[in-house]
Amino acid sequence: MTPAAGPGSGARVVAPTSVAEVADILRAASAEGTPVRPVGNGAAAAANSGILHSTREPTGLEIYEPADLTLTAAAGTTRGELGAALLGHGQFLPFDPPHSPRRTLGGLVATGVGGPLASGYGAPRDHVLGVTLVTGTGTVLKLGGRVMKNVAGFDLVRLVVGSHGTLGVVVSASIRVFPKPEVDRILVLHGDTADLVTAARAVATSSVVPASAVLAGAGSDSEAKLVVRLHGRAPVVDADQAHIESRVGRPFQAMEGETARTLCEWVRDACSDDAVLLRLTALPASLPELLAGGADGEFVADVMTGWVRVAPHDTSDAAVRGLVKRALDLGGSARALAAPPELSGIAHEPSPAATIADKLRATFDPEGILSMGAFA
Repeated sequence: MTPAAGPGSGARVVAPTSVAEVADILRAASAEGTPVRPVGNGAAAAANSGILHSTREPTGLEIYEPADLTLTAAAGTTRGELGAALLGHGQFLPFDPPHSPRRTLGGLVATGVGGPLASGYGAPRDHVLGVTLVTGTGTVLKLGGRVMKNVAGFDLVRLVVGSHGTLGVVVSASIRVFPKPEVDRILVLHGDTADLVTAARAVATSSVVPASAVLAGAGSDSEAKLVVRLHGRAPVVDADQAHIESRVGRPFQAMEGETARTLCEWVRDACSDDAVLLRLTALPASLPELLAGGADGEFVADVMTGWVRVAPHDTSDAAVRGLVKRALDLGGSARALAAPPELSGIAHEPSPAATIADKLRATFDPEGILSMGAFA
């Protein structure tokens, strides 16, 4: 284990290199009542007390079965490292949250955040087969397994995915991977936001299910891009493109290769590093209302699932609360992905599931030492 002085006053960073060391740290912290925050890459500056528990080690593939389309890797392994290992077998992992190549596997599991490809392939929760978790008491749990059909009784793996480190520290995970598509084509349509919202709804209600469909812009009067990604064999992708263009009523600009990859990376990472950042959700049919006024800032919207990541132009308390209220009035949800102290927690609303979540956290972490974790 490698200790280091943490950022701020009183914070201490620990970097265990084995599951046993992780368990020892949490066991001792639980006995002392010391807060622990699990972190992956680059999140340590956010805390100034307690223990920052780095999950960057150990790293590397533990088991990879290309024929079974499954792998098991240590939590510190980055998405980029996994992608490089899969590439030689013609496979890939469709987890593409912002800046995904540098995100750790533990962070992807703990946050449960996907990206544009989640609309076509499913979110991380759909593809995590098993996890090794160390609870707040230092107990090591092996949940799930390494194959598709491995759950009898309660599916505890799904509880862990997206729990943000509040149930325990993920030290390894088994996940499902996918064959790399024969054709990876990007269709792009340019226009103002209001016009493209209509086109986006036509794409979302067509009979074609794209790998992803994202609308990105900077306001209601500025130029936006509707970016649709198609995966599959060449004849199928050609037919899907023709159907989408017929449905929308105009041709798209088609891209493949390096140009398409660059655009996909821009869409993936756009509007993700701002000081004030919200994630709004609503039913896909409510996207026109949710994006009224271009979401009042720079935004990226998944037209298939209805989530919108927005960096508001006006970051005053009243303006941000107005965006949150818009989503809630549409029956959706809102949360702050990034906010200064004066806005912290502004988008967190009481949930009917809050009581159940509290009881789960008390079971896995009875001393309450695991704060809302941050992985990257």
